[in-house]
Amino acid sequence: SVVGEMAMFIEHVYGTTVIARGPVKALRFTREAMHQLMLDDQALAEFLVAKISTRLTVVAEELRRIDETIADQQRSLTAAFNALPQPVLQPDYGQQSIAMH
Repeated sequence: SVVGEMAMFIEHVYGTTVIARGPVKALRFTREAMHQLMLDDQALAEFLVAKISTRLTVVAEELRRIDETIADQQRSLTAAFNALPQPVLQPDYGQQSIAMH
């Protein structure tokens, strides 16, 4: 598994928590070391591009679903608001002087 690969390209510090369900061997690379490894090994660079592309596709799909949900809720609220009875305006006689003849 690859964890935190986006940090290799974006100047940002990410915090990631990984819980192992068994024995684990892990490697940690600095951004500079990873860039050099990708320059030296085209297959590694292609692997990371594929991983990042997959994750970005998932994020884009999630954002589309969120956008659709918000649009649906907005349409529902607009329909509910439009279904409310229109207020009847009553004259405010307290603000006017009434002349009696």
